[in-house]
Amino acid sequence: MHDLKQKMDSPGVRVDASVTRGVNALWHRKSVAKNAKARQFAIAFKVIGCPVVSDNFTLRERFREHEKMAEQDPPKKPASGLKPIERHNSEERLSRLTPTTASATLHAYCSKFARDFLDAHFYFCSSKFVVARGGKVKALDEAFRDAEEWYAGALSWLSTTDQIEIPLFYEEKEVKVSHSFAGRLLRLLMQFDRIFLETLYSQECGSISADQRTTTIEIAAKRITAIHQLCIPDTDKFDADGTLISSHRSSSNGHA
Repeated sequence: MHDLKQKMDSPGVRVDASVTRGVNALWHRKSVAKNAKARQFAIAFKVIGCPVVSDNFTLRERFREHEKMAEQDPPKKPASGLKPIERHNSEERLSRLTPTTASATLHAYCSKFARDFLDAHFYFCSSKFVVARGGKVKALDEAFRDAEEWYAGALSWLSTTDQIEIPLFYEEKEVKVSHSFAGRLLRLLMQFDRIFLETLYSQECGSISADQRTTTIEIAAKRITAIHQLCIPDTDKFDADGTLISSHRSSSNGHA
């Protein structure tokens, strides 16, 4: 197109007027399309931001992705059909039991065990703490005392080992504390993360073996899991001294 226009504009070349108008019209449309494309890429630079030099090759792909996203229709809700079942989780159950007494705190954690326990079991335990009475309270208190004593000894032992600190990622979660037992449980989870970290630091320094670290973490997790297990039976399943009635009967019958 460019060569044809140059030949038409050359001196000594005679071209019919209709051909000239046609060629000029095509040239004009090409110029308009080129300018429109340039404006689109200018908009792309404003929306996406000018990339670094190493990313310049991906600008066209990023612009196309932006156009596709803009052309996509918003998701449509089904006009009919069954509504999804919304179940109350343990946090909602806790809010119904203690609507005004719970206090919120921001808890930071770095271990998978702490994260999973907070997501799956913490509020279930909290709701059970609120309604616990009599022998169940005694059983829970004894389990907490045993766990707290073991954690204190483990942390005291780790404090005597040589350690090399390693930067790790933390996550944060807002936790509602509705009972003194819930506060003690949250403190045990914090101490579990300390053991998780300090055994790693000690292992990296060569102060403890990998087997020692694995064993220590497993025992720490079992201490907290034992408290969760005590939350499952109802209050009337405990004797006044804190013994599980079902387990007591099973033992007397010769069963485990």
